[in-house]
Amino acid sequence: MPNPNPLNPTYLLGAIKQRPMDYKRQGYMGRKLLPEKPVYEYELTWDVVKAENQLGGIYAMAGKPVPGSDMLFEQMFAQVVNLMASRVVDPQTVMTLRDPGMPSIRSRADRGASEKARGKVREYLTWSDDRIEALVEYLIMNAMQGSIIWPPPGIAVADWEPQYGDAKFNITYPMRATFTQNASTLAGYASRAGGGVAWNAAGSDPMLDLEIISELIAETTGLQARGSTIVCSTGVLSYLTQNTKFLNRIAGTERGIDFLDYGLIKDFIRDKIGYKFIDYDAQYTYRTNVGSTSGPTINPLRFLERGKCIILPPGEEFGFFATAPHAGPTDSYEPGKYTWMVKDEEPPFETRLGVGQIGFPILQRADSIFVLNCWS
Repeated sequence: MPNPNPLNPTYLLGAIKQRPMDYKRQGYMGRKLLPEKPVYEYELTWDVVKAENQLGGIYAMAGKPVPGSDMLFEQMFAQVVNLMASRVVDPQTVMTLRDPGMPSIRSRADRGASEKARGKVREYLTWSDDRIEALVEYLIMNAMQGSIIWPPPGIAVADWEPQYGDAKFNITYPMRATFTQNASTLAGYASRAGGGVAWNAAGSDPMLDLEIISELIAETTGLQARGSTIVCSTGVLSYLTQNTKFLNRIAGTERGIDFLDYGLIKDFIRDKIGYKFIDYDAQYTYRTNVGSTSGPTINPLRFLERGKCIILPPGEEFGFFATAPHAGPTDSYEPGKYTWMVKDEEPPFETRLGVGQIGFPILQRADSIFVLNCWS
């Protein structure tokens, strides 16, 4: 039975849905932090609830309860954004693909050309889908750090790539001011001082800093910070393997080692202080020197800075990634990803295919997230 034409929109969408969620290479975790949830409007407003746990009242048997006040919250507003990526399929590839009823493939060479063309279409579709996932990761991970700026601030205006689109925005989420701090100036509950030294410098005391943060979170929100998850780069933990405080603590008294095993430091912090570390080194790239004779330079940028930690108290649901309906090529108006394929009716009769999604990260518990610049 002949294979379906991979330029068919139904085939394209099916191929996207069959891709695994743990996209290879990247090690993304944005969709785990903010799971996807459908919404049915393009202009979103949502309430960021202030963390409270008020008491009820005790009355006499014939007493009448006094109504309490409404919960405190801040209202956030944002528009869902249209995320898109596309590629042009060359005419030769299109020519060698066949639909039912077209002339049969009669030679091994024809079959090889057809399979090569299908592979090229899958490659372009994967390329487009990877760009959408990288963009979703960028939006979510920046939201978890308190703000989203587009285009990315780490890229000079002269190096903005054409596919970035024409949208520009800067959205700030209502995180607590005391929950975004530097290790060198860390101040906890009742101005309790931390170690006062960045973690990548000699004399730092990460154990004290984490204890200070734990108390601050507990006293401010009522949430038990022990058992929190810390999302950070492997570089953060790599520096801790040579930290004097940890070396002395694990050795007991006089230390006879110069560095610790990477896994040991993670287990020690989890068992002794109560924090679980998750390694996160995902990156995206951009090009510079595009017009140079030596070819463009590929530059990597991290979704989370190398010396920054996101501390997430256990048991919290921080929000979701809202995905709104799209018309799609069939006017189906369904949420989630969509694919398209279009052929120009004018020379050079290019065929374009792509992947898109309409969505935006919604943070409803932004005031429970602690962001520590541990190398500052």
